[in-house]
Amino acid sequence: MARALTDRKREARIRLLALYRAGVFLPRFPQFVGEARAVSQTTIAAPHFDIDDGYWQVYDPYTESTPVAASLGDDLGDVCRDIEPWLQQWDAGHHEQAVCNWWWDFEYGWGTRAVSALVALHAAQLR
Repeated sequence: MARALTDRKREARIRLLALYRAGVFLPRFPQFVGEARAVSQTTIAAPHFDIDDGYWQVYDPYTESTPVAASLGDDLGDVCRDIEPWLQQWDAGHHEQAVCNWWWDFEYGWGTRAVSALVALHAAQLR
C-alpha cells in the first residue's frame, strides 16, 4: 500500500507539472490540450493520499495571512473539473472560446490550486 501511495503522489506531481507548464505557454494549444486530457483522464481526479491528503496553504505569500486547511484530493479534483468544460468546448470546435477560458481560469483559478498541490506533493514525498 505504501508503494501505491508513493506512485500516486509521483504520478500526480508529473501530471500537474506538465499541465501547469502547458498553461504557462498558452496559446500553444495542441500541447495544452494533450496535457489537459492526460490529467482529466487519470486517476488523480479522485486520488487517495491517506495521511498526506491534508495540508496547510497560504493563498498570498506576499501578505501576512493565516494558513488555511487544504486537501490534495480536493485540489486535484478542482483542477480536473475546471479544465473539463474547456476540453468539451475545444472538442466542439469552439477553439477561441476554449482558449480564452483556459487562459483566464489558469491565471485566476486552477493555476494557483495546481501550484499549491505541487508544493504539498513535493513536501509529502519527503515524509
